[in-house]
Amino acid sequence: MFGQTLATEILSAEGVADIVNLTQHPLARVNDSFAFCHHGGWYECSLQTHALCAKKLLPTKPFGMYEFIECNFGNLRKHDADNNRLCAKNASIPYEGLWSCATGYGPSSGPGMLLESAQLADKLGINSAPTVLLDGKMIGHTLTLKQVCDAYTGPKPEGCKQEEARLASKKAGKEASVCRV
Repeated sequence: MFGQTLATEILSAEGVADIVNLTQHPLARVNDSFAFCHHGGWYECSLQTHALCAKKLLPTKPFGMYEFIECNFGNLRKHDADNNRLCAKNASIPYEGLWSCATGYGPSSGPGMLLESAQLADKLGINSAPTVLLDGKMIGHTLTLKQVCDAYTGPKPEGCKQEEARLASKKAGKEASVCRV
């Protein structure tokens, strides 16, 4: 996952969501055959297993997990006890099915998917969040609209064209201000 505000800016640029294939992998540490979450203990693991199950239960919604996580972050410290239930309702997921997946057992359950995600992060050498991969290459901990647009080889969506114009204008403004005495 990359910074939520940044992701919202990138995904809200006109047409850019159509060219992005966003894949999120929660981080955890592996101890024997269990995943242990980095920051928030059982609560963080619960949020992550619910998010993975939201993704599983929304297979035709490309940003379903992202939207579920956005909802969770929006509710933190306000509705902690009902966070996952509120976000399930927001995503039109029956909570019983989400709960069953998130607390289940086996590789296709929330805990099983979290373990798989932790093992993948470990294999890739990822140990902090967010870590961003673009076209399979680790690029660090942030991502810009320009990077997304530059990596895309098809016809540029309007959001990319607007970003190019904004950056060109910003560069021209800096050059002009450097010349001023």
